[in-house]
Amino acid sequence: MVVDADYLPKAIGRDDKEVLSQFFSLNEMPDRSNQQYFILFSAGTAKASVSSSASDSRPVSTDLILFDRERRPFFATALRLLAPR
Repeated sequence: MVVDADYLPKAIGRDDKEVLSQFFSLNEMPDRSNQQYFILFSAGTAKASVSSSASDSRPVSTDLILFDRERRPFFATALRLLAPR
């Protein structure tokens, strides 16, 4: 598995506003395409897990976007997570 942080158009190899507009409103698009995302690339059928031993956490909201092997988005949702402070 490869982990990276990058801007969405660079990560998927194109500035695909037509596809991303299916997930985000026109008002959300400028912010969503100009922010960095935490990106996980799988080389196959790898499973990933993340853990933290932080004793103090805070709630955060973020977007989750799933891509197929050709880096086309097919699912997006908002997530609420507990993150280390």
